[in-house]
Amino acid sequence: KSEIRSPGLMPALALVALQVAVVKGMWGDEWREMDNPFSHCSIVWPALTTVLYLGMIFAGQKFMEKRAALDETCKPFMLVYNLYQTVFNSWWIAMVVMEVYDLGYPLFQLPLNLKPEQFNLGFLIWLHYQNKYLEMLDTVFMVLRKKTRQVSF
Repeated sequence: KSEIRSPGLMPALALVALQVAVVKGMWGDEWREMDNPFSHCSIVWPALTTVLYLGMIFAGQKFMEKRAALDETCKPFMLVYNLYQTVFNSWWIAMVVMEVYDLGYPLFQLPLNLKPEQFNLGFLIWLHYQNKYLEMLDTVFMVLRKKTRQVSF
C-alpha cells in the first residue's frame, strides 16, 4: 500500500518541504510583484546559517562521540538528497544556458543589470544560492556517519 506518509517517501518529502520553506520564507508569494525582489536579500541569513553550520559541526561531533555511526539510517536520506542534487543541478544548468541564449549574451560575460527581461536569470541565480543551504546536508551526513575526516571549512 502506497500512501504519502510511508517511511520510504519521508526523505524525499523532507527535502522538498525544506526547499519550499526556504523559497517561501524569503519572499512568500510577493516576490513576483516586486520591481526588484533581489534587493531584499540580506547578509543576515547567510551569516546566521554559517554560524549555525559551524556550531552543528562541533556539536554534532560531540553528540556522536559516544554513539554508533548512523550509516544505515542515513542511506535512504543520502540517496534522495543525491538524486535531488543531481536533478536540480542538471535542470538548473539547462535553464541558465537557455536563459542566457534567449537573452543573447555570451555565456561567460554576463552584464549585471536589473532589467525586467533578466528577472528569470536573476531568479535562477538566487535558486542556486538557496540550494547551497541544502548542500550543507552533506556535512550533516558525514557527522552522523562519523566520517569527519572529510569535513573541511
